Amino acid sequence: MPFISASAISPYNSIKGGAAGGPSILDFSPYNVWDSEHTVIDGTTTTFTDFNNVGTAYDLSNPAASNQPAYTASDSDFNNLPSFTFDGAGEYVSNGVSGYRESDSSGMYISVFRYDSGSNFNFFTSASDINNGIFIRQARFPAASQYIHRFGGGTSIFQTIQSNIIAGDVTIQALAGDGTNFIAYSQDGVITATQSGTYKWFDDVASRTNIGIGASLNPAIRYAGITWCTSGYFPYVSDAKTIEIINFLKTKYGIS
Repeated sequence: MPFISASAISPYNSIKGGAAGGPSILDFSPYNVWDSEHTVIDGTTTTFTDFNNVGTAYDLSNPAASNQPAYTASDSDFNNLPSFTFDGAGEYVSNGVSGYRESDSSGMYISVFRYDSGSNFNFFTSASDINNGIFIRQARFPAASQYIHRFGGGTSIFQTIQSNIIAGDVTIQALAGDGTNFIAYSQDGVITATQSGTYKWFDDVASRTNIGIGASLNPAIRYAGITWCTSGYFPYVSDAKTIEIINFLKTKYGIS
């Protein structure tokens, strides 16, 4: 199969802007950002290109053919833009970067995806491949309809329980840390989240050895059953700025 650059066929492919030179996710200065348009499929290897223009880029690729997510060129659930489906059984993309953003005491990460199956979302993870207790991940636990951000460092775990999500839901989910507090968001803006544990951000979860989409890459890998369009990590500025990003993504992907 010849390589397919998804960015070559999308109306939102320009790094300079969105469709017809309109707004771009880069207007919000993401530290790292991946989407279903900035990708290269070369045989059994899919690479999500980190197209941020402010910092170090970390491209994400599937390590083996069995880990390759399925590509859809035009997905009606996402405004007919491309998507990738992770089967929840073995598919993911990753980069073996150690200590990802380990100096950050604040930030915000966000994703657009559809929940398909299983107990994990894992649209953006950073974990240790030698220690199950070190992770930043997203799950559907303990209640089947609840969405959770989980931060684990050694024996200490923080988690937020936020919006209800059922199979087939297309959603935008985000979590921000302002240095002291967590703020959870959906496509509807700030949402009430039940929290447990103390504030913890990337600087508090040491010894991480990877980042990924589609799985939390601990020794006991947790795979995600999702159809995915974009994930990004941004500086935390304010709730208003995060909601601007959410509204940009709602418009781009046709999410109400």
